[in-house]
This record gives sequence, structure tokens and C-alpha cells, in this order.
Amino acid sequence: MTTWRDITDELTPGQVRDVERVEPDWPADRLLMVARYYATLNIEYLAGVSAVVPPHYHRRDLRYRRNLVAQWLWRTFSTHV
Repeated sequence: MTTWRDITDELTPGQVRDVERVEPDWPADRLLMVARYYATLNIEYLAGVSAVVPPHYHRRDLRYRRNLVAQWLWRTFSTHV
């Protein structure tokens, strides 16, 4: 089974620290999902395209996109729900 540590070469050092910080509290499948999400964001940044939200949102307002991503992360990974 793939773990999040198998794809650390696709993450930035800050992203690795973020995942390591929550590693003791989260199950392995959730950690892998977060790491894959970060890797997707990095690929989008390098390619200049957006696969997480429709591209017109990204072109129209980057703050709106960041807000969507923050909301998605909170809904998906919050332990306070």
C-alpha cells in the first residue's frame, strides 16, 4: 500500500512539515489524501492550470480560489465536525 511518505519528493518542505504535524492524529488514508492534494496543487502551479476548481475561478480571482480550497480542506479534514 502506498503511504504519504512515498510521495514526499513531490511535496515542498513546508508541506511535508504540515503532514508530519498531524500524522500522529490522523489515519494513514487521510494523510495520503492530503499529500496527494498538495502534490496536485504543486503540479497545477508548475503547469499553470487548475484541476481542483474550474479554471475560470482561478483566472477571475485567486483569493476566491484560495477560499474554496480552505473551505474544502476544513470540511474534509477538520476533526471538529
